[in-house]
Amino acid sequence: MRTVNSERGLVRRFVALFCSEVATYLDEPDRREAARDDVADRLAAVAPRVVIAHSLGSVVAYEALWARHAPAVELLVTLGAFRAT
Repeated sequence: MRTVNSERGLVRRFVALFCSEVATYLDEPDRREAARDDVADRLAAVAPRVVIAHSLGSVVAYEALWARHAPAVELLVTLGAFRAT
């Protein structure tokens, strides 16, 4: 029986083809850090009580909120998000 884990190459090709933003975010640490830092800076500038994010934005927001210079928020609402890693 083959599992998704045994087909990592296939999954990576699928993500690269159909989800290029996700592939870039996951595979390019400099761009990932830049996106996370940009969101953290914007959150710090407005200090929201609630953050609502969708899809890949949910992951970026989650990571930005854990960044050292992001403000604390009362609630993070994610929609259509995969697990933040």
